[in-house]
Amino acid sequence: MSNLPDFLKHKEQFQTIYGRNLLAEISNIIPKKSLIVTMEDLWDKWKGHFNHLDAQIHFANSMEVANLDEAINNFEPFHFVVGIGGGRALDAAKYFAWQKNSKLFQVPTSMSVNAAFGQRSGVRINSEVKYIGWTTPEAVYIDYDIIQSAPKVVNRSGI
Repeated sequence: MSNLPDFLKHKEQFQTIYGRNLLAEISNIIPKKSLIVTMEDLWDKWKGHFNHLDAQIHFANSMEVANLDEAINNFEPFHFVVGIGGGRALDAAKYFAWQKNSKLFQVPTSMSVNAAFGQRSGVRINSEVKYIGWTTPEAVYIDYDIIQSAPKVVNRSGI
């Protein structure tokens, strides 16, 4: 984990990083054995940034704790989690990072929810929403081009 930049090694609060082409930055920071949590419809758009990594990919199709726990049992060991997407992907990434005590990086793809900035993961237990766990990201990456690629109505809704 020594490949982290100094500003991420001893943080009192997580960093919020703004800019362009930030997925390329993340893919150079995280180790090869990482977990990327996203959505299937987004992955085709962003996967090129991670071709050089031997990363595991999890599509956040369900937020039921039973399904998330089943997924955890099938993962190879990892120490870094990258959440890319909206609330479901970011909350699933938080859940996995919390369960495995892993470092977390969040990349929201729109500004409609605050999941990238919250510490608890919004999951479902028997279809009922519960906020559980506690984890803070190493950094939240706000990539202007990614945010602008979301439908305008999405960025103008929610938070």
